[in-house]
Amino acid sequence: MTHMPNEHLSFVKEALASGASRPDIAAALKSAGWPEDEVKTALDAFADAPFRVPVPRRRPSFSAREAFVYLLLFLCLYLAAWSFGATLFNLIERALPDVLSYSGQAEPLRLSVSMLFVSFPVYLWLSGLTGGWVRRDPDKRSSPIRKWLTYLTLFVAAGTIIGDLITLLYNLLGGDLTTRFVLKVLVVLVIAALAFGYYLWSLRREEGEAVRTKVPRLLAAVTGVLAAAAIIAGIVATGAPSLERARRFDDQRSAALDQIAASVAAYSDRQGRVPDSLETLAIIAAKGDTFWLPELTDPQTGVPYTYERTGDLAYRLCADFEAEARPETTGAPTARPVGLDTPSNPNFREHGVGRTCWDVDLTNRFTFCDNGRPCTVGTECLLLPSRLAAVCVAEGKDCAAAGCPGACDRNKSNPPQITCRAE
Repeated sequence: MTHMPNEHLSFVKEALASGASRPDIAAALKSAGWPEDEVKTALDAFADAPFRVPVPRRRPSFSAREAFVYLLLFLCLYLAAWSFGATLFNLIERALPDVLSYSGQAEPLRLSVSMLFVSFPVYLWLSGLTGGWVRRDPDKRSSPIRKWLTYLTLFVAAGTIIGDLITLLYNLLGGDLTTRFVLKVLVVLVIAALAFGYYLWSLRREEGEAVRTKVPRLLAAVTGVLAAAAIIAGIVATGAPSLERARRFDDQRSAALDQIAASVAAYSDRQGRVPDSLETLAIIAAKGDTFWLPELTDPQTGVPYTYERTGDLAYRLCADFEAEARPETTGAPTARPVGLDTPSNPNFREHGVGRTCWDVDLTNRFTFCDNGRPCTVGTECLLLPSRLAAVCVAEGKDCAAAGCPGACDRNKSNPPQITCRAE
């Protein structure tokens, strides 16, 4: 059966004008097949006032300003939830590092802390602003944009909870559960559950189905404290801005030393000895050999790095650093095998404050190999995790050369590919 638009409103108006009671009107409409929510809406359209004709209630209007505020409110909610989770993820990775995963970097943590620092206070301010609107005019609870965004948030939160539990069960059945994985699952579950619970309670309160309680306010306060704690912990973990600036200069120094070492090694492959000075590399670069383009001076002071030849295939390389090495970069993937610090492959990212020197000996360094360049007796041609080309490795030293903390595996390719075995 199709009803004419506003037909039930006209009926309610005439029934109230004739003196019929609201319960009798509601019963009549329900017996005619009208759903309860439409009956309630029709009756609420008229005030229960002692007047000879039905008095219509004011229908609130919704402006573009209101739509803008609600859109911005829920945008800040999503940003705050994502950045809160990302900050906790990074802190968990720093507290429980995984040798098979290069994580806990400073850049993502700075980004998530910055987003949380801005989005969460703005969300709280906009929540207070819209809450004031509703207290002054309760009819604003019926804002269409507000309800649509609320139900969208419930949908996203419910989907996140379901996906999170599926992921947990999948890894549990596969026996692939670690402490930090479980903690990350709990972080996602708690954030999604808080959002779902709060906005579901908000909808039920508007519909008169929820009892007034202080629990949502308490949860909001606890969430605020946790967000503030995450921001403080993130700032402490990344360090002061001045320290971070010093570390960024140190990163450039370490990268430059890597380039110098690679150029010196390539020079020794061609000449059979290391260059007498770094100026030799600059002279070769000036002749148009694009491979010889390392940065030879400090990025901040402009002072050349110290290079001293100590033998036909040995040299000393020094630089001045401003800060201790980043905890997440020591042993991080570089041009050499992960975690392998040998006289021929020094890790320039492991340094202290002030002048740090490395004595490099290329006598036993890795050499490249392929079908046309076989390895010498006692070595074998292997592909290591951090190298694009195969190199010669002493027999029985494949796991150490790959930087594996324990055992390793090799496939049947030619040359064999070495991978670290998960503990």
